[in-house]
Amino acid sequence: MNPDSYVVFTDTIGDGMNVTSNLVLNYNGKNYNPTSARTTTLSDGSTQITYKYNYSAIETSTNSTKNLNGIIAYLVTRADGTQMIKWYIPGELLPVIYPDVRTSGTTYKTIDPVRLIYKVGLVDNTHGGTFYNNS
Repeated sequence: MNPDSYVVFTDTIGDGMNVTSNLVLNYNGKNYNPTSARTTTLSDGSTQITYKYNYSAIETSTNSTKNLNGIIAYLVTRADGTQMIKWYIPGELLPVIYPDVRTSGTTYKTIDPVRLIYKVGLVDNTHGGTFYNNS
């Protein structure tokens, strides 16, 4: 994987929270469950789950087939229990809005975003109290 050709998103999951679902890829409006999830232990004692998505999808704006296996998501659980998601998207799979040249150039194609969908909940051993108060 050449990191220069990827866009990388990082989501640090808050203290007292954890990921409670698979990391589901949504590409061009369709959900894709991971085709593989490999767990490894890192040198610092963290656990990393690597999610891969071995699918082909039709990009409706260009009517071309895109290979989604370059999209990789990592869920890292550190030794202290905190979690982080790091998600790599190849540049060629990013949605781009461009003028439709078949019209006067003022109509733009509708392109669905690429998203990573997951649920987050409270960890079981969370102590009582207020974590956030917007008052």
